[in-house]
Amino acid sequence: MKTLNVDNSQASQIAKQAKGDKMLFLEMMVQPPDDARVFEFHNEWYYTTLKSDDPRSYAFNFWEPTKLKYPTGTIIGIRESWAYDGEEYVYKENYPTAIEWGDIFPLISLTKQDTKIFWQSSATMPHEAIIRKYEVIGNEVKSVQDFVNDINLYLPFCNQRINEKKFSTPADWFNSLYAKPRPVRKNGVIVRYVCYCWDDNGVDWLADSKHYDYPPDTWKGKDLEIIVNPYWNLVEGIKK
Repeated sequence: MKTLNVDNSQASQIAKQAKGDKMLFLEMMVQPPDDARVFEFHNEWYYTTLKSDDPRSYAFNFWEPTKLKYPTGTIIGIRESWAYDGEEYVYKENYPTAIEWGDIFPLISLTKQDTKIFWQSSATMPHEAIIRKYEVIGNEVKSVQDFVNDINLYLPFCNQRINEKKFSTPADWFNSLYAKPRPVRKNGVIVRYVCYCWDDNGVDWLADSKHYDYPPDTWKGKDLEIIVNPYWNLVEGIKK
C-alpha cells in the first residue's frame, strides 16, 4: 500500500468525497521532457517527443509511459493529522470545532472529554492508524493550464481554494503553492532545486531573492530547474 500525506483541509475534502465512496486529488507528477506530447491509450498514459505529423509518432515503440506515482490498481492509504488519546486513534478532521491555543502550541486542541490532544503531523501517522483507503481506478494527465480550462475538473479544486485564500487569478493561486523552489534529495542530500510556475511570469520574484543567481539558474548555490505549465495527474479512487 502506498500512502498520501494530506493537510487538514485536504483531509476534509477527501472525507466529504468519501461519503460517495469516491476520491479525487491532484498529484504533481514526474514531468515528461520539454515539448513532449502526452496522450492516453487504453486507459494508460504515454508521451512522445516526436511531432504529431511524424509518422513514427504513432508507432508504439516510440512511446514512453508517463511516470505516475499512483497508477491504476494502486491502494492508497490517506495519512492525515492524528493523535492517540490513550485509548484509540483520533483524527483532527473529525473535530472541526476543536479549540486551538495561540502560536505557542499550534498543534494542541481540546477535543472529547476535555482531553488535551497533541495533534501529530500526517507524515508521522503509523500504518495501523490509517482509516481511509482507496483503490485507484483512473488517472487524467493534463497541464495545469489545461486543467483550469476544463471547468469540470477545475471547479472541485482550484476555484474553492482560490475563494478561500482570496487569490484574484488561478495563476496567483498556483504560483503561491508551487513557485517557491523545493529541494530534490538523493540519499538524503540536497542535489538541486525545482519550482513549478503557471507561466514565465511566475518566477519574476526570484530575481529579488538573495538565494537566486543566473546564468545558469541556481538556488542556494544548487542547480534550479524551472518548469512552466507543468503536468498534473488527477487521480480517481474508490473506497476500499
